[in-house]
Amino acid sequence: MKYSYFIFRLNIIKTIFILLFPVYHSLFGTIRLVSPENNASVTITNTKIQDWWDHYEKNQAVKMARKKEFCRPEPVLLCWTLDSSSDGSHGHKYDIYLSTHPDFKNAKVFHTRKNYLKVYNLFRGTKYYWKVTGRKSGNSCTSMTNMFYTKDCARTIRIKGAYNTRDIGGYRTSSGKKVRQGMVYRSGNFDSVKKEGKKVVQELGIKTQLDLRKPGEGMVGHKTLPVDNYIHLRGSSYKRILKSRKRRDRVAKIMRVFTDKNNYPVVFHCIYGRDRTGTLSFLLNGMLGVSKKDLYRDYELTFLSKHSSSVPNRKMRQFNKLYHKMSCYKDPSRSLEYNIEAFLLDTGLTRKELNTIEKIMLEN
Repeated sequence: MKYSYFIFRLNIIKTIFILLFPVYHSLFGTIRLVSPENNASVTITNTKIQDWWDHYEKNQAVKMARKKEFCRPEPVLLCWTLDSSSDGSHGHKYDIYLSTHPDFKNAKVFHTRKNYLKVYNLFRGTKYYWKVTGRKSGNSCTSMTNMFYTKDCARTIRIKGAYNTRDIGGYRTSSGKKVRQGMVYRSGNFDSVKKEGKKVVQELGIKTQLDLRKPGEGMVGHKTLPVDNYIHLRGSSYKRILKSRKRRDRVAKIMRVFTDKNNYPVVFHCIYGRDRTGTLSFLLNGMLGVSKKDLYRDYELTFLSKHSSSVPNRKMRQFNKLYHKMSCYKDPSRSLEYNIEAFLLDTGLTRKELNTIEKIMLEN
């Protein structure tokens, strides 16, 4: 009788221990997160772009232009080990939870049989939490939760078949707010994007492809991405947007794409993602109050892509002229933000439409 009572109490204690300390479940083992180390700071692009970004000097990218793809990001590598008391680590399945919330609200869940995971296209300047659950033969355990920070840098995007793709968000504005990430992307053309690249577009949740090319430039008129909306509106570049009523009307039509919240996330592109794309990115971020330094950095980053330019100095001069013309468009004593808004109002856009774009694209 005493022996049965002892076994009964022992089983209760064992059950409580397993419930309270699942990470030490003797039938599975212990999962230990290895890298990134807790509270580590990691880059979401690559060391070359990160170094250029951290030590940015105007025209430096022009000197570095080599027709090579320096903008393709490297993954953030999540690694862990299993200290197993079972029959080795073979046959285990892992679920990796990654979230910007410590309670893993809206977490992304990845699945693998390996003890590492490559993660692309994370947000810049963001705190992430992660943990790993392992499963085998009905047993499981979960690691402790670790946290890492992504460094502030251009959020370059990896889409196979596309080049010069990046998020125009993440910049601080004159109001102290930030441009939302994951809302608007800029890129070179998508004519060569196949199944793997299209899967990334779906993962990013992109709804609208805004094609700024003119007829005859590649697959114009054809939806080359798995999106809800394909919009073709011929764009203009640099100070040419100021020259005629026709060009200003084009600008107004293009900007109205961003007044409809149902179009977001949006990706816009021309051929190389440099001239017409660079001009639209300048108008959007400039209107929102992004600093001169960041507007130049965003433009010059294209010179580090495969589709840079054989005449980078000439392109840089064209961008300089655009910046100068726009900064003194209405009132040279006022900010660039004020003058860009004045220009956009002269294209036929309304104050309400500009306010709508700002409300959608700026963080609260």
